[in-house]
Amino acid sequence: SKLHAQGAPWRVFGTSTLALVLDSGARALDQPLDLYRPFTLLSFYAGYAWGGGLTIVQHLINTLLHLSCVSLVYLHARRLLQDARAALIAAAWFGLTPLLTEAHVWISGRFDLLSTACGLLALWLLVLGRDAGRTRFVQGACALAAGGAFSLGLLAKEPLLFTLPAIALWPSSALGVTWRARLRTLLPLLVASVLYLALRAHVLSGVAGLELSSARWRALANAPVLLLDAALNVVVPLWSYPRALNEDYAAIAPLGQALCALLLLALCAFLFRVRARARVESWSALWFSCALAPVALTTTELWPGFGRHVYLPWSIGVIGAVAAGARAGHALAPYLRVPRVLTLFAYAYLGLLFLRSHVAVYDWADEATLIASIARAAPERSHGHGMLGVALLNQRRYAEAVPELVRAHALAPNQLLWASRLGTALLFSGQKQAALALAEHEIVTHPDAPEPQLLAAYATLDSDQAASARHVLECLLHDPNNMQCGEALAFIRSKHPNAARFRLELDRLFAQPRWSALASRLPR
Repeated sequence: SKLHAQGAPWRVFGTSTLALVLDSGARALDQPLDLYRPFTLLSFYAGYAWGGGLTIVQHLINTLLHLSCVSLVYLHARRLLQDARAALIAAAWFGLTPLLTEAHVWISGRFDLLSTACGLLALWLLVLGRDAGRTRFVQGACALAAGGAFSLGLLAKEPLLFTLPAIALWPSSALGVTWRARLRTLLPLLVASVLYLALRAHVLSGVAGLELSSARWRALANAPVLLLDAALNVVVPLWSYPRALNEDYAAIAPLGQALCALLLLALCAFLFRVRARARVESWSALWFSCALAPVALTTTELWPGFGRHVYLPWSIGVIGAVAAGARAGHALAPYLRVPRVLTLFAYAYLGLLFLRSHVAVYDWADEATLIASIARAAPERSHGHGMLGVALLNQRRYAEAVPELVRAHALAPNQLLWASRLGTALLFSGQKQAALALAEHEIVTHPDAPEPQLLAAYATLDSDQAASARHVLECLLHDPNNMQCGEALAFIRSKHPNAARFRLELDRLFAQPRWSALASRLPR
């Protein structure tokens, strides 16, 4: 709706997606990665232009995209399994997996739907063009179309890029026998990837979030847990709500993480050993791992969600699961009095998934229902209480937001977002001293963050102009591009009743060494 109102939809290609979503010129929250997903934003624009503010139009687009992905899963399964019934089971399993409702029922899950649809289409076109009997013209057309589809998939969501190693190891000779032949076949996808990375780096001024840090090492340690967690939840329909993986995985002891890593290594060694006999299973596991592994980068910060991250990995992973199930069924059949019981079990399992998905859909009816489902499923995690507090804050029900945000902050004391929102609720509910005490505590806890400084500035705005001006400059010292800090500076300079007093105080502070360099960079 913002893009439609501004009448400039194409600017999504020249701006950070996260900045557009947050309606800010910079990343206002402490997010582990910046985002560049213009194609998905254009799809939202198209839906809004078609149906205005009717959410049913956006839901219809999501449903059609999900059905497209289900169809593409069937096409890939039909080719890989060489069995129409097994392919149908794989497509049904994918379509009915309760965990994936987060991607296709939630409108914001469009990023994963579009990326998966384009990625699967690109792979299907690439293999289709290499079928025996294709003319060079058909091969070239399929290759170009595959490159275009892959480009759109990357512009919809980034993790598709990490499926390239799995695509290169497609489990047949269709893409070529030698590595040179395979790389030649993959050339359209490689070119698309290079162009995407160049455009992304240009727009985002580099590739942020890849530097080595303690958070990145924690993300690496979380990767085995993430892979096993996702594999378990797509098979056993445990949870379907947006989880806070940073809190879930922080609760796992180092010994538990080590055991998960050892188990994953054992599974990898087993799949590598049987790769010649179980090519589909091994390759599907590789795709699942490649597509999901980069999500580990988000497991060290508050980034609610889980099912949507599994959508792309499971689109091919489900084919390997069906292949493994069929292999196990053939091995068990001679020992069963009624071999048909295995088929009945498969259909009963799909029926269970249907019922579980049907129930999960209702959790996404509206914001209040979703937040209630999160709080009910994870009462000892902060994001349910925090999201409820933020929702109340947005409705200007500040006094009601305070206890929920207090609970969220108590459960996740290092999460700056809840502290920042709690401070806002305290300010607007008239509890300025409590807001100042919170700000002072957060300044000690997060000495390099601008948000506590901004909170302290507003908490002392009327009681201590000198302190308020100092906190505004500290905010800008930590983040000179922070839009909210810049707005605070403009307010105290020109719009506050005591603006003249503030200007004198600012001139005094700018004369001091700590802020003298800042004075030359700020508009006067």
